[in-house]
Amino acid sequence: MEIVFDFPPIYDEIRSAFPIAGRGVIFAWGNKIYNPNRVYIPLQLIAHERVHGRRQGSDVHGWWRRYIDEKEFRLIEETLAHIVEMKYLLGPNPNRQMRRQIVRSTSKRLANPLYRYGISRVQAQVLLKRELAA
Repeated sequence: MEIVFDFPPIYDEIRSAFPIAGRGVIFAWGNKIYNPNRVYIPLQLIAHERVHGRRQGSDVHGWWRRYIDEKEFRLIEETLAHIVEMKYLLGPNPNRQMRRQIVRSTSKRLANPLYRYGISRVQAQVLLKRELAA
């Protein structure tokens, strides 16, 4: 994915919908990651954003419309992206302690109030474990 040090096309709408001011948030837009605050992006987050970019397909605006307007859609999209992020971190042979730590930290990120879908860390952990087992 190409990293662009600028705001995404509908940044004002995104900012109106989510508490992102001053948070160093990055945005998938097709095959680009918009990084207006020039934050460091670790490889697992690039993998996460790649999921969003692929799922946006040829209708990036439509995907973002749904992402902004529909919390259920947003939760599904973020769960899928966080699963890929988590699998990237786990690698091929994680031990039990590593797996527990990565599931815990990823579930905390998935439950971040920034996303505004209102799930707890424990609920996020259940979602991630269910998907990991599938």
